[in-house]
Amino acid sequence: MSTAAARPPLAHFAKGQVLRAQRLYAEAIPEYETVLAADRNWVYAFFALGQCKFNTGSIEEAIPLIERAIRLSPRDPQLGVWYEMTGLVYLYQSRADEAVAWLEKARNHTPAHSMIRGDLAAAYGFAGETGIARLPQVRYTYPMANGWSAAAAVENPDPQSVGPFGQYDFDSAMIPTAASCTALTAPALTTATGLAAVAGTTPASTLSTNITNACLGNAAFFNALQPIMPTLVGRLRVDQPWGHLQFGVVGEGYGMNDGRGLNKQYLGYGGSVSAHFFTWGKDNIGGGLAAGNGTGGVHVEVKKADGLKCERCWNYSTRVGEDKAYPTVCERCSAALKELEAAK
Repeated sequence: MSTAAARPPLAHFAKGQVLRAQRLYAEAIPEYETVLAADRNWVYAFFALGQCKFNTGSIEEAIPLIERAIRLSPRDPQLGVWYEMTGLVYLYQSRADEAVAWLEKARNHTPAHSMIRGDLAAAYGFAGETGIARLPQVRYTYPMANGWSAAAAVENPDPQSVGPFGQYDFDSAMIPTAASCTALTAPALTTATGLAAVAGTTPASTLSTNITNACLGNAAFFNALQPIMPTLVGRLRVDQPWGHLQFGVVGEGYGMNDGRGLNKQYLGYGGSVSAHFFTWGKDNIGGGLAAGNGTGGVHVEVKKADGLKCERCWNYSTRVGEDKAYPTVCERCSAALKELEAAK
């Protein structure tokens, strides 16, 4: 009996993991095949073999292997990565629609995985959906020794807010077009009197339409959120045969200006650590922790301001009405009005 045949499957799996981590995919293939010859239910050996087939050019052999892993462990924590690999195989075969379907499943399972989102953007591009394919991120990854890598990225900010109507996002296309502003165009106003000449035969529907039309676009709800800086992301990761360990940080900055007195800036930061460890046999352990100052991924809750609305400046203040001489204005407008009175 040869030494290789005498080794237990776990030894072959461990050797395959080491070779795969070193990107020696061709050498890792016989190790995983030996494992599967001894145990046809070794989930991670199926996926690892499929990945090695993919990276050695035998992409048509990869999908059946990865699908077998999915069937054996349909609730596996690594399911998002398996979906991603399946989508990549279809993408390399120029089967863009199938690639999009699998990569969307991967994104939905693991929404925080940036590589999955990048692969999905590429698949959308090949499928002709270029609008969805935009990926507003610039990232640089620096490989280091012993399986370590560092990455830094600058992302387009995506502020979100919650108000009385629920959540809404930042939108830079909320200005209505001129074609939308058709209010009171018929019957026309006369320049001299500012009045409309309404003929006896003018139908009521014409007047009603002119009165209710508004010069607003479809998405004309005012959004007070303003990104003040790009989102900054940093990552340090090590990949080893025993699994991986990753550290991440993020910094974001948003402003909020409702045009009526609220004008604040929010700077957020956060950090995370995640890990995945292969243990014995087919088991593995994974998890992560995250913390921040409460605005890393800033969600600003919009509430009704305290106090009353000043009739002069439209700001809200708890001191409206303090000055009996000017009971409907705030303290600042009251002082300004007194100065104007004194200057007369």
